[in-house]
Amino acid sequence: MRVASVQFNASRSKDENLKRILSYIEYASKLGIELVVFPEYSMFFPLDKDSLKHSEYIDGGFLGEIRRSARDCNVNVVVNFSEKSNDKAGRVYDTSVLISSSGEVLSVYRKTHLFDAFNVRESDYIVPGDSLAKPVRLGDFNVGLLICYDVRFPEAARSLAIDGCTLLCVSSAWYSGVLKEVHLLTMILARAIENGIYVVMANQTQPRFCGRSCIVDPYGVVLADAGEREGVMIHGDISVDRLNDVRRSLPLLSQRRPELYLQK
Repeated sequence: MRVASVQFNASRSKDENLKRILSYIEYASKLGIELVVFPEYSMFFPLDKDSLKHSEYIDGGFLGEIRRSARDCNVNVVVNFSEKSNDKAGRVYDTSVLISSSGEVLSVYRKTHLFDAFNVRESDYIVPGDSLAKPVRLGDFNVGLLICYDVRFPEAARSLAIDGCTLLCVSSAWYSGVLKEVHLLTMILARAIENGIYVVMANQTQPRFCGRSCIVDPYGVVLADAGEREGVMIHGDISVDRLNDVRRSLPLLSQRRPELYLQK
């Protein structure tokens, strides 16, 4: 399966961001890409009281246009958007969806671990989700979804792997800062290696975010890396045979001793 990660910086304009997303889906189709992953906050950024007025439900026009494009271009898409909620304070869900090449919404995941750290408070604008999304079959792979700060919590990716995930798609808007890029790459590699899974991570980039969108195989081999460039799409070919070979050589999931681990 040929997969891709798009690294771009979203603006305040939902319409402008949508046009960019649709153009990347069309471009992915021309390259024979079967799955393309977009960053966190792809709908608009920054999040504030004015921008949140433009959030939508899942059946809104923003996702509707992306679903149409996925169907017309025969490309599976993971995209992140600001989903309206019933929160009395007007906060939204930070939501990623997996859209099939037929335009069907296969999976919906609302970010569960909010980035209230390093003087940022996502919880001022975002309502946390209350569950992980069950991995969904796509070709030879079971696709799981996480969002940005979620990867700092190894239990999330491990839970998806135990539930059958073999391809983890991570939409990110990972802030720049001292050692922040090192943290991001270390954890993306760790989540891939410790679970024996492929990881496709899409991030926004400089100056606010750190870029380094990447595709990593189950042994930690980086198949593609976007660096800090803005407006690029990287891609790589992933193989279930490679995944199975790694898992035979390094059978970490089957060697777990859950009876020893603290369950709290």
